Amino acid sequence: MRYYFEQTCFETRSRNSFLSTPFLVSEIPVSGFVTDADTLSPNSQIAEMRGVTVRPTTRFSCCQHSGHMGEPSAQVLAESVTAERRVTEPVEVPPSCVVSGYEYRWFFGVAIPYVKFVDPVGDGAFPLIGHHNILLESRNRCISCMAESRERLCEECQQDPLRLRLRCILDGPGVPFDKECSPESPACGITSWARSVCYSEWMMYFASVFGVLKVGISRKARAGCDLGFTQRLLTQGAGPWVAVGPVNGLASALELEQLASDEVMISQRVTRDDRRLFAEALNPDDWALPLPLDDIRRFVERHDLRVFMRGDFLQEYLLPRSLPDRLALPRSPLELSGRVVFAMGPMIGFSKDDDCIEVHDLSETVGHGVMGWL
Repeated sequence: MRYYFEQTCFETRSRNSFLSTPFLVSEIPVSGFVTDADTLSPNSQIAEMRGVTVRPTTRFSCCQHSGHMGEPSAQVLAESVTAERRVTEPVEVPPSCVVSGYEYRWFFGVAIPYVKFVDPVGDGAFPLIGHHNILLESRNRCISCMAESRERLCEECQQDPLRLRLRCILDGPGVPFDKECSPESPACGITSWARSVCYSEWMMYFASVFGVLKVGISRKARAGCDLGFTQRLLTQGAGPWVAVGPVNGLASALELEQLASDEVMISQRVTRDDRRLFAEALNPDDWALPLPLDDIRRFVERHDLRVFMRGDFLQEYLLPRSLPDRLALPRSPLELSGRVVFAMGPMIGFSKDDDCIEVHDLSETVGHGVMGWL
């Protein structure tokens, strides 16, 4: 279903007739056509949501078409459609969607960065490839319901059963529900979830991430892949890494992660400041910070574990063959503009010319509404 206003096309996202891009109809008369006779009424409803009244002023002419499969059997031509403001004061246009996260996905052996979003229709994602002009609003919104919120999730969405189950991964099985948890009697009451997440096989990994030695955990199988933990490593921006395990259950993985952090003296977090310092002093020599392999080997032997896999993802990211004269943090983290020439975990480089790359941290865009996109 498509609507044409002043040679601009907007495509509806669902049968509820929400437009994927906010718009305001011009104050002057415009002309266009609608491909379905029943869509004029939803079109009026959409316009009224934006503070505009749309009404037909002339008759319609219908003609029959016979052609290939998939062509409409009838087309309604609106010879003239006029629009007028219902209010004279400026109307605040809500964002079309809210950035909810980011991740990397394998595509024929290539790691592609994706930005995840939520809109009135549901969840989605788009790849950061080629040229982009993205304008974000300054206020923060809930990444679930899109309501204004100081936190990533508003108070209501924090109590959503799915969000509570996801909190178990950080806090431990059953902790967000304040209940005991077991495979036979999970705290969330969903046995299938408990078996596939909390009591499945988990991996622990040591990785070099933005000049920081980090230890973390991830489910072994995720996103439909038996080695889905590698997607977690890519999304974090890991270079050299070592995966240990698998171990049975989330609780065992969390305990092992804490032991590794204490004994090998490795951080469990890479902060925003760590990534910012890395971007400010971007140096290819720092990308391959070596892992303490001897310490990792002794830890594995001490706790009767085994090394499952080793790797290095530096060759998988979109990295510039040669650095330009200037690398800069963006003047505004809410304007992502240029051609994507650099991608490593959440750090994405946009080039507007050959002399400078602006390096954005995608984590700073999460929770902001998208106001413009080209």
